[in-house]
Amino acid sequence: MSQETATESSVADRVASAWNEVIRASGHHQAVSDEIRSTTRYLHEAHRAAHRARERSAGSEELRQVDATVSAAHQKLTALQADQRKAEIAVATAEIAHGHAGKMQEQVDRERASADYRTLLAEWSALIDANRDLLNRVIGAARGERHWRSGKAHDVLTAAEVESLVRNGLL
Repeated sequence: MSQETATESSVADRVASAWNEVIRASGHHQAVSDEIRSTTRYLHEAHRAAHRARERSAGSEELRQVDATVSAAHQKLTALQADQRKAEIAVATAEIAHGHAGKMQEQVDRERASADYRTLLAEWSALIDANRDLLNRVIGAARGERHWRSGKAHDVLTAAEVESLVRNGLL
């Protein structure tokens, strides 16, 4: 594999890897968000249960238990919110990395297109040079034919004269 192809492959791998990281980070963020919703519902239910226990003047053990449940749910929610912020940062970081990898891919594509253009330009130049040699041989042959037929040498043949000689099969 040429170094250029290896570089293109490496950049393409980075783009794919960065996109996979965006997907992974987004999935994790979504999972954390879902868990926050679930924990928030659980926290609200625990608050309602604690309120009902207080309204009916439940015993101190039951109140301690519902308060502990509320506290645990609140702590879990706080931890999940911190995880959510980290997940948001991870998603943003992954998106930035994917953007940078995409720009690198664009640069590789531009360089490849530029190299292809230079190759085509060189081929075109070689084709022009080859045709120039052919045209010079045609003109030389036409001059020789004209000199042989007319006995006179002419340095200049017009394009129409060359075309006429070619059409008439004299070249």
